[in-house]
Amino acid sequence: MTRTQKLEVEPIEQKLVRQVDEVMKSIAGLDAANAMQVFLELAREIDDEVGDRLLDNNPELITRYRPLATSIYQQYVFEFEKSARKQLMDQVNRSASTFKAATDFFGSAAYDRTEEMFRHLDFLNAGRIVVVGCGQLPFTAFYAHDHTQQTEIIALDVLDDTITGVVQLAHMFDMNRLQAEVTAGQLFDFDGADIVYVANMVSPKSEVLKRIADTAPSTVQVVLRDPYSMGRLWSERGRDMLHPHFMETGDGAGANYKSQDVYLKRAT
Repeated sequence: MTRTQKLEVEPIEQKLVRQVDEVMKSIAGLDAANAMQVFLELAREIDDEVGDRLLDNNPELITRYRPLATSIYQQYVFEFEKSARKQLMDQVNRSASTFKAATDFFGSAAYDRTEEMFRHLDFLNAGRIVVVGCGQLPFTAFYAHDHTQQTEIIALDVLDDTITGVVQLAHMFDMNRLQAEVTAGQLFDFDGADIVYVANMVSPKSEVLKRIADTAPSTVQVVLRDPYSMGRLWSERGRDMLHPHFMETGDGAGANYKSQDVYLKRAT
């Protein structure tokens, strides 16, 4: 890069840094839903590669803003799932007899997104699938149950109320192969797990990956839901801290909240 080219690039990056600073100031007093919309508008305005480069070159933005942005993102997801779960329960009480049918009016995209994983990994021959950070609407765990015949599915979350709700939903939809446990991924024993899915909001991802490496079979397949570009402001990027025993084998399509599936296997 010539000196002239460098002078042309630097002001653009400085402008983007100021833009991020201004956005973070502008959300003061906003509730989580509106603040998240401001974040997403910022993410849409910045090209994905530019966003990654911006945060790589200015790590102080992550240090300065991620704690607040993560808190807002988590609150937003929690409130959305709580509201959506109530709608789902109302739908079930009216007519829907399957989880997929009940989610058609608000969450079919999240449910169907799991299909991409089925194209990359051998789900049909998996004896045990573990979902770390399942949330109040465990789309991944329920999709896996709907599309397998004998697989044991274990859904994990750190919140008691979340797991209570998951158990209730599983009972309503006769998902008798699904277990739900209140535990953190870094404490769970992954013995016998053929596939492990780690949700985007899970933290610390490095400790969860280490626990998987320490306790899962050598043939385990891991799906890490990870942020990219400006999504790194509100979620921890696990691919930056991969345990030495894992290597990337590919990644999936991006989504509105700037996250994607990253596929991992044991490093040889």
